[in-house]
Amino acid sequence: MIGVKATWNPEVVAHLQAAKRAGTHATSRGISNLPRGRWLAACLVGLAAMSSTPALAQSIPAGTLDWTLAIGGGASLDIPDRAGETVTSVHVLPHLGYFLTGEVGEGLVRGNLELIAEPTLLYLDASNSATVVGLSVLPRWVFAATPRVRPYLEAGAGVLGGQIDLRQTNCDLNFMLEGGGGALIFLSEQVALTLGVRVHHVSNLDRCRNNEGLNSIIGIVGISYFAR
Repeated sequence: MIGVKATWNPEVVAHLQAAKRAGTHATSRGISNLPRGRWLAACLVGLAAMSSTPALAQSIPAGTLDWTLAIGGGASLDIPDRAGETVTSVHVLPHLGYFLTGEVGEGLVRGNLELIAEPTLLYLDASNSATVVGLSVLPRWVFAATPRVRPYLEAGAGVLGGQIDLRQTNCDLNFMLEGGGGALIFLSEQVALTLGVRVHHVSNLDRCRNNEGLNSIIGIVGISYFAR
């Protein structure tokens, strides 16, 4: 068997080693010469991407408080027939809500149960206009449809204090029944735009002479803050 032994020219070896050292030094200088601000920004972006989840993707946990300031407006319906003149209304509707549950249920009905206490300032514009105040309690089911848009259904009852002198009711103490639906449109993790529609009924439960009942459709818009 014939053995073959490779031999290297010492000058060639020296040139290769010098070229390797020069390349390593150039790479080091290139890295060190990059702006430090860019390195810092890249590191921060990377950490944020690894450690955070989209704010709007978070669910609403039990115990969350809902602080809302809303206004509404509407007009009465001629129900029952020939109930009286058309009455337009303006509603100031701040409320405090408390989420009794986290997200529960399956499929399309999955959502949260919220209980709302809603003070009411109501202005009725008619031949005998009136301004009254009251308080309603409304359970609300908030559907977990999408992280950004959460539809809801609500219904409740309340009481109004203040003299109303209309054919529909002419009493100083009246009662409310109301229900409807809407949506919470989240602008951030804690702030949402509220849009809704309600059927609103006012009557005195036959405490006074006139009790045809004031039945209205009202639209509502507001801003909500969720303290999680």
